[in-house]
Amino acid sequence: MRPLPPPRIAALAASCALFGSLHFSTEARAQSDVVVTGTRSPESSQRSVVPTRSVTREEAERRGANTVADALSQELGVQVNPGAYDYLGNPSGIQIQGFDGERVLILIDGERLIGDTGGVIDLESLPLTDVERIEFVSGPTSSLYGTGAIGGVVNIITGPPRFPGLSSRLKLEGRSFGGHTEQGSVALRDQDRWLMLDGSYAFSPLLERDDGASALPESKRALVGIRFGATPRRGWSARLKARVIRDELSGLSLIDRPGLGVFSVDTPELTYRYLLSTQQRLRVTHESELRLSLSSQWFDNESSKLYRGSPVREVRERTHRLQSFEAISTTREGERSWTFGFRAETEAFDQQLEKTGVAGNGDLTHDSSVEVPKQTFGSLALYSQLDWRLGNGFALLPGVRGEWHSRYGFVAAPRLAGSYKASSKVLFRAAFGRGFRVPSAKEYGFAFDHSSLGYVVQGNPDLLPEKSWGASAEAQYRPMRAVKLRVGGYANWVEQLIDTTFVGRDATAQVDTYSYINVGRARTWGYEAEAELRVSSRLTSRVGYSYLDTYDVERQRPLVGRPPHTLKSSLDYRASEHLELHLHHRLVSESYIDDGLTSPAFVSVGVRCAYQASDQLKLHLGVENALNVQRQTARPGDQRPQRGAALYAGVVWGTPEL
Repeated sequence: MRPLPPPRIAALAASCALFGSLHFSTEARAQSDVVVTGTRSPESSQRSVVPTRSVTREEAERRGANTVADALSQELGVQVNPGAYDYLGNPSGIQIQGFDGERVLILIDGERLIGDTGGVIDLESLPLTDVERIEFVSGPTSSLYGTGAIGGVVNIITGPPRFPGLSSRLKLEGRSFGGHTEQGSVALRDQDRWLMLDGSYAFSPLLERDDGASALPESKRALVGIRFGATPRRGWSARLKARVIRDELSGLSLIDRPGLGVFSVDTPELTYRYLLSTQQRLRVTHESELRLSLSSQWFDNESSKLYRGSPVREVRERTHRLQSFEAISTTREGERSWTFGFRAETEAFDQQLEKTGVAGNGDLTHDSSVEVPKQTFGSLALYSQLDWRLGNGFALLPGVRGEWHSRYGFVAAPRLAGSYKASSKVLFRAAFGRGFRVPSAKEYGFAFDHSSLGYVVQGNPDLLPEKSWGASAEAQYRPMRAVKLRVGGYANWVEQLIDTTFVGRDATAQVDTYSYINVGRARTWGYEAEAELRVSSRLTSRVGYSYLDTYDVERQRPLVGRPPHTLKSSLDYRASEHLELHLHHRLVSESYIDDGLTSPAFVSVGVRCAYQASDQLKLHLGVENALNVQRQTARPGDQRPQRGAALYAGVVWGTPEL
């Protein structure tokens, strides 16, 4: 790929800056004021006892985002570095409070998202097409959401059309390296019903390494969805959602077989994700309501290794299923609000392997085997929570969850949160709770075969769940309407941490075998400070710093791939009624990979200029990774961006608010 020349980058920033000064979207912030993830009940972000931060689709797109990964990458306290998951083929996983994507729960409208065959949900595969906003909570939240919520929870929330009648939206965008994105929605809404159709397609070309192998595979990702909502009568609302995501990846690996030479191996992968869910909301009395949800998810994955010029091949087929039912009751009694919930779910997965080889006499051999027999798990959970406003600005939020798992038994997860609003300008929050995570499908039994890279990782059915304790506190101060300050800290202790251990080496094939084990204990702690300043009605800036310290107690070393220092800043400026500019900056310090080996520090800078040509037409132009920082593929553990600088341009047509 030809890097974008620095003079062009400077010219782009200068030409946008000539138009004038930046605007902070009050509409986007107003939308993010309503949060649900921290307590499972809609409430103001300032009233919520549990700190819940959010980013709307409008705000994310103003930064140049097209996917959930892009939207979260500029949020303080969140790391979305694809290079941190090189052993999984570079998916965009997430880290919160030092915990990686395996220990951060990903939800869509409150439902756990599956498809983490490698242990990490690839946020790059989730477009913003049907997203209204993304909320995230840091720290243990297993008291509400169960397994996986050790480092935090990310909740991807879809929403109904905002305006009555027929509305539509189309976004087209192209990038200098050959990638392009198309996203569109059509909606119809009347007084009691609404219907939305969503669709998107994203293409990204293959990125080659110096030796000809693929650093990033070619990807083709498509989404088709339909959503329906109705209010049949007062006090009763219903929603239905169905979506299909198709991911097609095409990569190339080089395998060096001693004495035989180097083989070129195509590594295509095809994945389908299906989701079908329904939600009912019933107003039982004036002070109580009941919410019911029923959801089914299907994940089908096929990955292949096809040797060029040879009939030799390996094809793996994986399936993952999840069905769930949940009932949540909320009752208000003056200054107290009770929440009771029940959840039941079943989960199943398996893996098949088909191999075609060549025998010593030249005949083809075919072998079909079950690498992971079909495993079916079930779980039942009861949880409760009390939101108690004590008066004089004090509030308490005790809660507890008891969950029984068919394989791992019973786990209890309590949490106690509290807040104190000293005045209209000062707010304090604190929380202490339990987190837990049952082993993922990969850790339990999936054989993650990367023999082309010299290793294989095997599952372990004897693993025990991870358990953690976490504490956090933060303070917010608004000395005036235009200034917002936030500072916070946290600490976490995890037991029975799951990690890999070396099993043995196949000297003939030159392949190392690893397996998962419970290795012991680890801890993370850190703090954050963030300031938001509205300089004028046109100009708003944000700057934030976060520090992270991690430690593997058993191995007496930091956890791998966790950068200690992160600095993020942004500037929004509205030059005129029609023109706006956005700048963002991210500095990530070097991080520990192994003794004597670190991932280099890097700086990422983005610029985006948007022009509202008419009520229905908006044009935008921008550059991402403007300093052209790029990973060295030959350097182990390098977590810098895979692609260099990328210029992009696009158009949005239709109802911008849809």
